Amino acid sequence: MLLAETAAGQIRRDDEPAETGYVQSGLVEAQLAEALMSLGDMNPAQEYALEAVPTQAHARGRVHRLATLTNVQLRSGDGDQAAATAVDMVEQVQGMESQRLRDRLVSVRQALTGHGSVVTRDAAELIDETLRVPL
Repeated sequence: MLLAETAAGQIRRDDEPAETGYVQSGLVEAQLAEALMSLGDMNPAQEYALEAVPTQAHARGRVHRLATLTNVQLRSGDGDQAAATAVDMVEQVQGMESQRLRDRLVSVRQALTGHGSVVTRDAAELIDETLRVPL
């Protein structure tokens, strides 16, 4: 993880070929959050996810980062915050067309539904409304 962070910190946009443009600020942090979440190490996963969200990224990247943060928050037991993050994610995704984003929304929706609180159910319903309109 340290090597990945160090390498990402050395990226200089002007020196990179165009095909590496997908490696944007926050990508490494989001991927580390996903990896740590899969290992059940939720505190550092949440730190990385929180660090990834505010970075400058293209709109689709931001939605993916918000989805990661929502999942980390849910797995950490913070349903209310996860619901708020999911609402932010839905607001950001408006007008985008992407099967990958659609898949992320479905995944987040399923996780929210499994949590069982009123606010997570409301956020899941908001995602349902968004999914009714083709992305």
